[in-house]
Amino acid sequence: MGYTLGPVIGHYLGIANGAQLVTTAIGVTAVAFLGLSWYVRSPAAVNTAKCGSFLMIGIINTFGLGLAAIFFQMPALSLAVSGFFCC
Repeated sequence: MGYTLGPVIGHYLGIANGAQLVTTAIGVTAVAFLGLSWYVRSPAAVNTAKCGSFLMIGIINTFGLGLAAIFFQMPALSLAVSGFFCC
């Protein structure tokens, strides 16, 4: 990731409002990370220990659908699988 991150940030710093874009992205990432970390550390956080098998089956199915999208060249399925993995 570090190998490609430098040129990408360098490209965005080269455009007109690139410094503002990079700073905003860093700030939003930091706020999201700190907020989610605070939520997980709080006692009211949801216990997901019982969801392990459900999540694993979902990951395996989504991976299989991703392979099917590649081999059968289905762009809509590929987009849907990307959405599943992002959530």
